[in-house]
Amino acid sequence: VDSSTLRKISINITDWEKASEVIQERRKKVEKDRLKHQKEVVYCPTKPSEIFMSGALNPFPVEELKRRREELLEKGDTGKKITLIQDNTGKISYELSNKELAGYPHPGGFIDAPIVLYEELPEITPPTHLYVAGFDDYKQDESDTDSVGSFHIYKVNIGMDEWCGRIVASLATRPDPHGKLHRQIFLLQQAFNAKCFMENADDKYKQYLETKRVADLWLYESIDFKGDITQKATNKRRYGWTPTPQNIRFLKNLVINYTKEEFTILNEDGDEITVLGAQRINDLTLIQEMIDYRESANVDRMTSFMSCLGIEYYLYTNWLLPKPDWEKQRKAQEKPKQKTEKNLAQRMYG
Repeated sequence: VDSSTLRKISINITDWEKASEVIQERRKKVEKDRLKHQKEVVYCPTKPSEIFMSGALNPFPVEELKRRREELLEKGDTGKKITLIQDNTGKISYELSNKELAGYPHPGGFIDAPIVLYEELPEITPPTHLYVAGFDDYKQDESDTDSVGSFHIYKVNIGMDEWCGRIVASLATRPDPHGKLHRQIFLLQQAFNAKCFMENADDKYKQYLETKRVADLWLYESIDFKGDITQKATNKRRYGWTPTPQNIRFLKNLVINYTKEEFTILNEDGDEITVLGAQRINDLTLIQEMIDYRESANVDRMTSFMSCLGIEYYLYTNWLLPKPDWEKQRKAQEKPKQKTEKNLAQRMYG
């Protein structure tokens, strides 16, 4: 617009090139201080992924997790993709799958992802509470959200073998119909004899098991992680844990402590080495959730994993964990060659 009035207005124009140089210089000066560096990124974001970052420091050991991710990718130690099947005799086995895994973050839409198996299915029925399951279902059938149904099988930490204290199977998926997810995780529970401790904001899986009249057999009863942990919760929901701020904070701290805890194991040469819990996770997308963690993020996989750690804590507190003598019985039947692991079974959580 040709206007003598408008020509009198001074406009300050950003020198974007110079501004970018200044931002990078300021970041470089504090790059050795993680908290100061993160605050610089939050205050002056330069790309979309930085816009929603929190000024709070990521509580997870990010560098250890990144190293673990690269190690798994380099070795190809990312588990076996499978679909579970059950024959007319009730025997559960699996077929290898080439289906795509659900990425993180999930871009939305239906995805029929496979189970990822890290330890082989047990050949004989394990004792009660040796394996436990955690589940975080999605709350609606519409496919336009970033939520997935996340399920983990975890072997409790009783120092029996190299898989104790670790995730042995995982599933993150959003199939159509929803019942496909419930069918696969029920088969997985049966294969590992693992009861499930679920986040109970959604109860579709409970309803699925109730139609089979087996909910009492395969779901842990409701627990509140406050006050006396030896007593069951008295809220209206019979199974699982309710996502109250207190429960979320308690269970999240279990996961944080797990990733930072030191474990003594035997390496391939038979030498004792000390590793952090972060180095014992094989689930790549769970690792990515922890690396990218922020308070507003949708952390489905972390929720199902912390459910596993929560029920392990409850079983430990109430002297319900199985004794490792079961391993002697299994060895007597099968006599497999196994590596041993030296680790304290009585792990306490802060």
